[in-house]
Amino acid sequence: MSENNPDVVIIEKMVQGLIEEKSILSFKHEKIIKELSEHLEIMGEPDDRNILDKISVINSIDDAEEKTLEVWLKDIFHITEDELKTDDQKKRFALEVERARITEKIVQVNNDFAKTNQQLKRIDPTREFIGMSSWDASSLEAYGKIASLERRLRDWIHEKWYNQNKSYWNDDRFYFPKIKKDIDEDFESHFSSKSNLRKIDFLDFSAYSQILGKDKPFEKDHFFKGNTSKQRKIVSHLEDVQILRNKIMHRPPLNDEEYNRLNVFYYEIRKIIDESYET
Repeated sequence: MSENNPDVVIIEKMVQGLIEEKSILSFKHEKIIKELSEHLEIMGEPDDRNILDKISVINSIDDAEEKTLEVWLKDIFHITEDELKTDDQKKRFALEVERARITEKIVQVNNDFAKTNQQLKRIDPTREFIGMSSWDASSLEAYGKIASLERRLRDWIHEKWYNQNKSYWNDDRFYFPKIKKDIDEDFESHFSSKSNLRKIDFLDFSAYSQILGKDKPFEKDHFFKGNTSKQRKIVSHLEDVQILRNKIMHRPPLNDEEYNRLNVFYYEIRKIIDESYET
C-alpha cells in the first residue's frame, strides 16, 4: 500500500540514518564506559554519578539560562569545586561529562527513532517498527503500548482542534512558538506531498502534557468538559509515562512494578480520552 509513497521512502531513509547514528553512539558509549571504569578503579571510587537513574530529567537543562551539561551535573550530584581540585578528580568529572553528553545524544536519537517509526505507522498501520529486532519481548511489548497510546493522543488532540479550527496549527491559542517553529522547519524540509502526515505527527511525547495542561478555556472545555480533576490527572499520568518511556528507549527493561504502572497509566489515559467523546 505504501511502497511507492514518497513520504515512506523519506521516512525509511531517516530511520536508517538514525540506526547508523545510534550504532556510532553506542560504540562511543561503550568506549567511555570502559575508560571511566578503569579510571574509577585506579581511584578506588564507585560509579555513583551515572545519569541512567536520572534519565527522566536529562532534558531539564534550561537553554534559556545557558545551563551547560557540566553545571547540570554538578547541580544534580552536588559536586563542589573543592571536589575537583586534583588531576584524578578533574579527569573523572571530564569522563562523566562525556558519558552524560553521549547518553543525552542517545536519548535524543531514540526519541527521533520512535517518532519516525510512528510516522511510518501513521501512513501504513500494518508496518512493523524498523530496527527493533534486537529488542527483548518485554521492552517491545511496553514500547508497542506506548506507541499505541501516543497515536491515540495525537488523533485526539488533532480531532478536537480540527473541529474548532481546521488551521489550528497557526492558531495562537494552540501552540508554543519554539516547538511550532522546529516542527514547521522539520516538516517543510523533509516532506513534499504532505498528504499522509500532519504536523502534529512530529510532536515529541513531552508536548502532550504541555498542550493538555495549558490553563485556557478551550482545552478544559473541549477535552475534559470543564473537569479540572481529569485534566490534572491526565497531565500527571503523561509525565509518569514519559519517565517510563525514556527508560524503555534507553533500553534498560522495565521491572514488574514499572510495567504494572505503565498498564495503569495507559488504561487511565485511554479512559479519559474515551469519556471525552461521550455525550
